[in-house]
Amino acid sequence: MTARRISRGRKAFFALCALVLFLVLSEAIARIGSRAVWWARHRETARDLDNARLRFDRDLGWGWDEEERFRGRRDVPTEKAPDLFRAIAVGDSCTRGVGVHPVEAFPWQLEEMLRKQDPPLRVEVLNGGVKGYRSAQMADYLERDLLAYAPDLAIVYANPLDGSDRPAGAGELLSEIEWHRRRDAARENPAVEKMRRFLFRSRAYYLLRKFLAGTRETSEPLSVRETQQSKNLLRMRAACGSIGAEMIIVEYVVKKFEDGRDALFAPDSNARRPWEAPFVRVYPAMMESGYAAEELFQDGVHPTRAGHRIIARLIAQKIDDLGLIAKEASERTAP
Repeated sequence: MTARRISRGRKAFFALCALVLFLVLSEAIARIGSRAVWWARHRETARDLDNARLRFDRDLGWGWDEEERFRGRRDVPTEKAPDLFRAIAVGDSCTRGVGVHPVEAFPWQLEEMLRKQDPPLRVEVLNGGVKGYRSAQMADYLERDLLAYAPDLAIVYANPLDGSDRPAGAGELLSEIEWHRRRDAARENPAVEKMRRFLFRSRAYYLLRKFLAGTRETSEPLSVRETQQSKNLLRMRAACGSIGAEMIIVEYVVKKFEDGRDALFAPDSNARRPWEAPFVRVYPAMMESGYAAEELFQDGVHPTRAGHRIIARLIAQKIDDLGLIAKEASERTAP
């Protein structure tokens, strides 16, 4: 009887060891494999983006390390010089500039354009994009962290379909209500939050969620997501207004394969819905640019350097049309 118990105990022990070994090997393979794939796809920029590590955030789900908050810049002070015009770009991986160097993303190119337009005025455009953010997270992030930098302008580049609520495309699509329900549950239960924090670091778990997400559809109809995004954009504009800042929204253009070739596509909601701030039309300019779709987008949504340049030029034109920099300068020089 004793020998049988010992035998069962050994079996259970070896089974546990095998499970632990399997999990450790799976994590190691996932980390090495995903790094190799990333380097193969984005060899020139992989080191820059890999160093900017996403971290668990109990309020937002995830976010960049503090020193990587603004891509390409470190140690940005919250205090702003009186003669400095500061803009912050808010968005997802498209704003962040996945696949291009920091100086090729539209925030950096926009800063260079604005400086040339008005040399006497100091201009700074900060890239606050976070991979995978949907509008609810952007609004929370703006209110909690970004407004502390006293921007004069917020530039919002958000997917009108508002279909992402997980880091870099992994995980199921959740409704905004479900997102907040899970977040609040984790706040109330420390054990749940510790588990979320632990799993967030696991690359194997990330890849498993990404695989499972491909078999699911969003839990919300398009009309519901548009309504939710409108509310979030209004909240962002109100937050900007509370500190005297302006806000503009940039049209989100994507590339899709249609009729045997790559083609540009602007979601129907861009044309039919009322926007909650001055709106920068991007689609017509890209169509008239002379570039092929594959020259403007690396994949379905992430612009190339040329795509970012067109976006930056149109934003600069909108800022000039609205007289934002001139208005800011006159307010500073007024007695």
